[in-house]
Amino acid sequence: MQMSSAGGAAAPADSRGRQAASATTIGLLLVFTTLTLSGHSWITSSWSAPGQAVLAVSTAARNQLQKGPPSSRLLSTSQPENADESTPAAEAAEAKIAAAAAAAAANSTQASPGPQLLGGYPAAVLDTFPQIKQCGHDGPKDWLRQYAQLHAAATAATAAAAAAGNTSATQQQRYLVSIPHLSGTADHTIGLVAQLLLALLGGRAFTEYAAPGRPPGLAAACDFPHFNWSHPQRLPGALLEALPQVATSRTSMQPNAAVRYPPPYEAYALHNLVNPLDAQLEALGRVNLTDFPAGMADVPVVLSTSNRGASYMMLTNPHHKDTWWRHYGLRPESAFMCGFWALCSPNAAVQRMYGQRFWGPLTEPGVMRIGIQVRFGDKLAFLHSAALAPSALLALAAPYFACAQALEEAYAAPGQRVVWFVISDSGAFRKAAVKRYGDKVLTDDQLQLVHVACHLNDDPSLCKDSTLQLAVQHSVGEMLSFSLADYHIITRSSGFGRVGAWLSGRWGNLYELSPGADDAGEVCPGRPTSPAESAAHFSRM
Repeated sequence: MQMSSAGGAAAPADSRGRQAASATTIGLLLVFTTLTLSGHSWITSSWSAPGQAVLAVSTAARNQLQKGPPSSRLLSTSQPENADESTPAAEAAEAKIAAAAAAAAANSTQASPGPQLLGGYPAAVLDTFPQIKQCGHDGPKDWLRQYAQLHAAATAATAAAAAAGNTSATQQQRYLVSIPHLSGTADHTIGLVAQLLLALLGGRAFTEYAAPGRPPGLAAACDFPHFNWSHPQRLPGALLEALPQVATSRTSMQPNAAVRYPPPYEAYALHNLVNPLDAQLEALGRVNLTDFPAGMADVPVVLSTSNRGASYMMLTNPHHKDTWWRHYGLRPESAFMCGFWALCSPNAAVQRMYGQRFWGPLTEPGVMRIGIQVRFGDKLAFLHSAALAPSALLALAAPYFACAQALEEAYAAPGQRVVWFVISDSGAFRKAAVKRYGDKVLTDDQLQLVHVACHLNDDPSLCKDSTLQLAVQHSVGEMLSFSLADYHIITRSSGFGRVGAWLSGRWGNLYELSPGADDAGEVCPGRPTSPAESAAHFSRM
């Protein structure tokens, strides 16, 4: 299929077709109004008794959270004293969202678009992850309410038109639809948040579509705290043929561009942000993104696939940074974290697997928590083509443990208990760390490691959809667990540990190393990686 372009190269047209899966209908707008949980007691003040439903945040929990955690490293998104003074850019952004919401509502065939804000966060989630408060999501801000209204109106109109068989009407609403690339959950999450920011600037409803033959999306691990971002209709299989079919493919498209599909799909455009060159990606920090995609801002539906992030640089974009701050209350260091929490409250499956076993110990008062993430590489971890003895793995990870020891010696109070929370793409390494360091190490050394990109697993039986969805849930569970650490020691060439660290809301506590490199003595404890430097590494942020 040949596709016309605006500001970028044509998308590949010789890919084999895939059948589209059934998408979520509008009825799901109602599903997550409450979250039912049972059998958990690791925070007794927050979890419900068996069989009870956990509703939105309790007033008592909110009041307690408003006091804030004691750590001075937590970010603050409080606005300056003159923040009430609107600027033209902020007013334009607010007007664009309001206009888009009104247009979507006018096109809706239903009298009411359904709930605009869903159940928020369970009290246990808010208690465990107080950084949510930094984003204002425990009490949604005006912009989030406006955007939820826009979103609900658009998805309701689309679902109603699809149910009525009105194909042309389903293509009238403005969307940015995220489609997972053939990469891991961390890379998808990094790209997902950047896609959300593009949707906000353009007044588009952000959704995710789990295309067949691709990894499950982030929704496999998330409840929707504010709006249901499942795409409300099935996408034609012909649209998916142009998606990158090789994990290592590199886009030639500019990051603010897209290519329009030919008739009869001219209401759609493809945005390919898979493995762009750094010089390409950095354009998102320079160009005006209000008319995204460049040259075709009027196209209703943009299908976007990405494994790279740009949240930090988009927040420093001179065209938009004032809008991000004054209208959205975001800053470069907090944009990724707040974007994630706007989309995701860990669902019951994630809470069940990680609440009592990991989140409980990692939130125990008086404990110093040091997170250690070691990535050895996909071939070693999943294809087992370069298996190493446990002693060799520990030798490669020696800089990480040396860094942890240096942090402990520098910052732990006399007699303070210290926990090393270890995550890795090597199960053998996890076991070796427990054997070497004993009870000091908290890790899941029994977890069967499965890559959500099926081609990276050496066992085809691991490619069942249920197995891959479970892998997404474990990925999100471990990244959120890692966010609870006071200090984060991560692998520089990895997005997994970086996502967890950036979800913490803490700075001055991130140390980036490489397996086998002898640089821990130079870095730890006195030279943490800055947000700007970390944002420019590997998958970007």
